[in-house]
Amino acid sequence: MNNSSSGVEPILVHETAPSYNLVQRKFRGAKVALHRMVEMCLDDSPIQEMTRRHGLKAVFIEGHMDTAQYEWFEKLFAAESIRKVTQTGFNAGHSAFAFAELGADAVTSFDINDHSYVQPAHDYLVSRFPNTEFTLVLGDSIETVPAHQEEQKYEIAFVDGGHSFAVAQSDLAAMQRLVKPGSYVVMDDYGDTMPWQVG
Repeated sequence: MNNSSSGVEPILVHETAPSYNLVQRKFRGAKVALHRMVEMCLDDSPIQEMTRRHGLKAVFIEGHMDTAQYEWFEKLFAAESIRKVTQTGFNAGHSAFAFAELGADAVTSFDINDHSYVQPAHDYLVSRFPNTEFTLVLGDSIETVPAHQEEQKYEIAFVDGGHSFAVAQSDLAAMQRLVKPGSYVVMDDYGDTMPWQVG
């Protein structure tokens, strides 16, 4: 990540043991679900609008952006005047919502489309932010991102798609081609600190 001019430092929001068995994974999942429910009820940050939109299903969806992550992006967007964003992993729309809320004019998302809430979340964002151009490219990012042609390059790429090493490595390499020189490539879920990060 390029952070020389903005002063925005990478953050690790949570830190836990790197090795997990099935019981630990289930327990961690229950804790995450409880945390999301509390956030949904008590947190008034803008990103919670997207969480509440999914209702009680929000505690079970795969993928989420919490307030600490939103605030980190808020600082980055303010420092760099970011207008054009691309990402792998649209999922339930939290990050795309955040980027539009923070002033992005265009958000291009790549998603494998494994969940029924992907398209409805995208449709909601299109209606919620009429001044932001949303593009949703469905399919395996190993194929769709390298094939993507874009004349005007992005100012930030957010890599938050498949969590296997091969997919993450492919997304990271392909996304670097899509950003302007000196721009940002931000990788989520890095560090083997959660069950879904191991590997």
